[in-house]
Order: sequence, then C-alpha cells, then structure tokens
Amino acid sequence: MDRSSNHPALPPTAVASRRRQVFLSLLVGGIGIGLLYLPALAPFVEEVRLKALDLKEAALQAYHTQFTERFLASTEANNLRKRIAFLETELMAAQLETKRAHAFLHENEELRRLLKLSIPPGFIAIGARILMETEGQRRTLLLNIGTDHGVCQDAAVVGPEGLLGRVIRVGGRWSQALCVTDGTSRIPVCFHPSGIRAVLVGDFSPMLRVDLVQEPFPDIPQEAVTSEIPGVFPGGIPVGPLDPSSTSVNPAAFRRFPTHACVLIPSTEKNRPRVHP
Repeated sequence: MDRSSNHPALPPTAVASRRRQVFLSLLVGGIGIGLLYLPALAPFVEEVRLKALDLKEAALQAYHTQFTERFLASTEANNLRKRIAFLETELMAAQLETKRAHAFLHENEELRRLLKLSIPPGFIAIGARILMETEGQRRTLLLNIGTDHGVCQDAAVVGPEGLLGRVIRVGGRWSQALCVTDGTSRIPVCFHPSGIRAVLVGDFSPMLRVDLVQEPFPDIPQEAVTSEIPGVFPGGIPVGPLDPSSTSVNPAAFRRFPTHACVLIPSTEKNRPRVHP
C-alpha cells in the first residue's frame, strides 16, 4: 500500500519557505549559544589579537630593517661609483701628466744629444723644432726657422742620430726639408773605413739604396757619412750603417723620429741669423 497517497505533495514555494524557517531557527540558536559562551572566549580573542599585533610589529620591524639596509647599500654604492669616477678622472690626469713628462724627457734627451753634435768646420748650427712631417708625393719636414735665422737653400738638416735631409724651400720664419728617404733624394756619401764613394738614393722605404758605387765593399762593417759639397753641404755627417746583404743603408736619424733638429749653414756673414729662434 502506497503511503504517499495519504499526504499530498507540497508546492515548491512551500518547501522553500519551510527551508528558510529551519535555517533561521538554526542561526538564531547558534547566535544564542555564541552569546552564552562569549565571556569565556574573550581571553582567547584577546590573546589572538595580541599575537596578531606582535606579528605585525615584527613584520614592520623586519621591513624597516631591510629597507634601511637596502638604502644604506644603495647610498654606499652611489658613493663608491662617485669615488670610482673621481679616481678614474685622477688616473687619466696622471696618465696625461706622465705622457707629458715622458715627452719632456725625450725632448730634453734630444736637445742634449744635439748639443753634442760635432759641427763641421766652416758651418754653424741653428736649432729648429720639427713642426710636421708630410708623406705623399714628397716626404718632407717643416721647420720653424727660415731666412730670418740664416737658413739657406740646400742646407743640411741633422737630427741627434745623423742626417735627416736638406732644405728645398725656405721662407722668412719657416723652411721645408726633403727627407733622405724621399724618392727624389740623392746624397753623396763616403763609406768608412774603406773610403768607397757612392750615392744614396731614397725610395720611400726605411732603407736607402746604394747607387753609383765603383767597387765592391770589403767584408768589414761600413758606415756611411756625407761627402762635402764645398760651400753648400758639409761632409762627415753620419748617415747610417751598410747592410751588406741588400747593399742598402739604414738611416740612423729615422730609427726614432726626432722632434728637434739642427740646420747646418755656411758660416758666412750674410747667412748669420738676424733674429733668435
């Protein structure tokens, strides 16, 4: 026998209304029970609140410590970067001063060697600064002295180690010298100790070709010096040693390029300097 037939089914709205009534009853009962036990829970709630405050204070302190450490580290890093930049600037200045000091020492050494040059009889030496070296169709040196100082055409230009070239153009306060290594340079020389005479020809290379030699060189070291052109070009100026394997001469004056030179001019009254360089 079906019992459900004696109790008719409730409509959905009635079921929902009953469920709400049951939920509200349980909620009111739970609140009532909670209110009854609230005084007993007060110490526990206070302890939880205090622990939460302690945790908050510890977190704030840790954050403050971490922030302070990072700030100090960042400040120290900035100070170190500034210090490094300052030290780099000081180092560059010191390196520049060192280069200048080396340049002054090199210049002083050159001038001392120039003072020790043996001046051929009948000539006087005038000191000059080499302003520029030109390379191209012609290899020349620009000097800061000219006719006002007594410089004349074809005068020999000598560096601390030997012959550099000869003057080809001259103005009042400047002159241009053709280097011995230029392709158009021709220098008459005599080799010591053999006494063999020849002409040294430049070809824009570091070596000077020996030309117009009349006899073979003996198997002993030979040193080339200039042959005299009376009244124009002095003799006895060192040029360089002979390389017997290639029959060429390595010009000693260009082994280390000089910044100063001497111009040798005939010691006649008309060529004496009118002003000091």
